[in-house]
Amino acid sequence: MRASLKLFYIDVLKRSFVLVTLLITLWLCASELAMAASADKKTASVTVSSKRFTESYIVAEIIAETLRRRTDYEINTKLGLGNTAILFAALLQGDIDVYPEYLGTITKEILKENSVLSLAQINERLRPLNIRADVTLGFQNAYALAMRKEQAKELNIESISDLVKHPSLKIGFSHEFLGRADGWPAIQKRYGLSGFSAKGLDHGLSYTALKEKQIDLIDAYTTDAQLSHGDIVLLTDDQHFFPSYQAVLLYRIDRFSDKPKAIEALSTLADAVSQTQMQTMNAAVEMRAQSPSDVAAAFLANENISPPSPAFLKQLFGPDFFRLTYEHTILVLASLLIAVL
Repeated sequence: MRASLKLFYIDVLKRSFVLVTLLITLWLCASELAMAASADKKTASVTVSSKRFTESYIVAEIIAETLRRRTDYEINTKLGLGNTAILFAALLQGDIDVYPEYLGTITKEILKENSVLSLAQINERLRPLNIRADVTLGFQNAYALAMRKEQAKELNIESISDLVKHPSLKIGFSHEFLGRADGWPAIQKRYGLSGFSAKGLDHGLSYTALKEKQIDLIDAYTTDAQLSHGDIVLLTDDQHFFPSYQAVLLYRIDRFSDKPKAIEALSTLADAVSQTQMQTMNAAVEMRAQSPSDVAAAFLANENISPPSPAFLKQLFGPDFFRLTYEHTILVLASLLIAVL
């Protein structure tokens, strides 16, 4: 009887030893996995950037917040980096990974093409540069020329062609528009406005200068919040100079080729923003002093874009994993001691 009991205790001891060994091994593996996951998360990052105007800030915040909600990557932002040339150079150099751009800008300013290109043709030309344009957001922000409605009516100006009769108009354009391939120099040539002169100013100040009559003619974006007031009129582009300016995402192929979750997340933004929604968001920032990040978060909440469910490993190795493993090990050892004694 005593010999049988001794053999029983030895068997229990062996089994318990194996179990404890397995638990310790699992604990060590979990620690290594947790550290590896933490390291991967730090290295798997995406940097979102924008130009220096309201709409670009807002859309970049929407991009960044969408990635934060739907992926586990570290999302960084470099907002207000500069104009098209600066942003695209940063993209080529790998300083940034994605930013919102417009098809017309890509065609005219980046690719220096005079003809209209489809999205497929654009990507064919961008591919050797390791760049891709994708995810049309649903709104178009075309360039236009704008005047005070009262003055335009007084001078009988309805189209850009009508400007030729009024060379004394005070013109103020954004610095980027003054130097763009699809900007002021090309418009002068197309519409015969070579005798006109324009000065540069920040686009954010142009509407104030227009309303205060410091300027008579400005360049505008068709989603500008100030256009909703009704006291400013856009001149008809009667010679169809401006190309399509559909908003898209411009990103580095190599930075997203190994991030399918990021691509999937960004795809949810396809056709998600209407012309009216974009103008409303611009107004929230420029007229109601809301921050671009708050406006972006509100937009995503309204669109019911919910955060992704936690990954399996994140659930398995949660904050209480090591505490529970420790408690379980103590219970097993206590049971073993009771059995032996």
